Amino acid sequence: MDDKKRVGFLGALKNMFVGVVKPEAYYRNGRFGRMSSAMLITFIMSTLTYLVIFFIPYNQLFGGGRFADRIDRNMEDFSLTGDGFYYDGTFDWSDDENMSYIKIDTSKTKVDEAVARDLAADGGYRTVFIISADEILTYNSGRTQIIRCKDIYESLNETYGFKAVTKQDVIDLINKLDTPVLVLAWVFQIIVGFVLTLFWSLLITVAGLIAASMKKIEVSFGTIYKSAIYIRLLWYFLMMVIATYIWPAKRTMGMLALFISVIYIFAAVSQYHKNTPDDDPQEGPAQVEQNDLAQEFAQYEQR
Repeated sequence: MDDKKRVGFLGALKNMFVGVVKPEAYYRNGRFGRMSSAMLITFIMSTLTYLVIFFIPYNQLFGGGRFADRIDRNMEDFSLTGDGFYYDGTFDWSDDENMSYIKIDTSKTKVDEAVARDLAADGGYRTVFIISADEILTYNSGRTQIIRCKDIYESLNETYGFKAVTKQDVIDLINKLDTPVLVLAWVFQIIVGFVLTLFWSLLITVAGLIAASMKKIEVSFGTIYKSAIYIRLLWYFLMMVIATYIWPAKRTMGMLALFISVIYIFAAVSQYHKNTPDDDPQEGPAQVEQNDLAQEFAQYEQR
C-alpha cells in the first residue's frame, strides 16, 4: 500500500466530518487509520460532548453559588434537630419535565403513602418526596420507603457533631461543594461516555459486517470497528446537543443517533468499495508496518 493512503490523527479527525457528505471517508479512517488515533479522538470527543451537554448547562444552573442562591430565594427557613424537621410554612416543587415532585409540610408528623400514590398518578410523576416533621417518604415507580428525620439527625450528629442543621448550614455547604462536585460528575461522565462509545460501536460494527456480507465484500473486523467509532462519535454529539438545547428528548435522540450510525456504516462500506473496487481489503496499518520492516531489512542486507 502506498504511504499516501495512511491516515494520521489530523486526517482521521478531518475525515470524521467529511464523512457526513462522503461516507467512504469513515471507512478510510477504519482502513488506513490507527486504533491509537481512534482512541484519542474518542477521548477528546467524549470530553467535548459532556462539556457541552452536561457541565456547561448544569454549571449555569448550580455552579458558582447559583444553586445556593436559588435555595435561599425559594425556600423558607428550616432546621433539622433531635426533635425532627421544621419548615416555616409549606413547600411544593416539581421539575420542568414533571418527573419529580417534592412536598414539605411540617405541620404534620406522619406521611400518608396513599397521598404519594395519588400525587404520582395525578401529576404523572415518577418520583415523589413527602416530608413531614417526623418522616420522609420516597415514592419511586410504585415503591415506597419511609425514613425517620430523627435517624438522619442522629447520623449527622454522630459523624459531624451537628447540634442542628439549618438552612444557612446547607447553603454554606453547597457553596463549598457545588463546583467540585460538578467537575467530578463531569469526569465520571467522560469515562462512562468513553466506554459506552466503544460498546455501541460494537453494535454498529455488526451492522457493517452484515452490510459487507450482503454485498459480498471482504472486510476485517478492525476496519469496520474503527469506522463505526468515528461515525458514532459525531452523530451522538450532534443528537445530544439538539436534545440538550433544542428538543429535550435525550433517549429518542440517542436512538436516532444509533439509527443514523447504522445507515452511515452501510453507506461507508458500499461507497468505498464502489469507488475503489480493486483495493486490497487485507492491507491496513499493521500490514504497512510489516512492509516498512521488510524494506528496512532489505536495505540493511544490501549494505
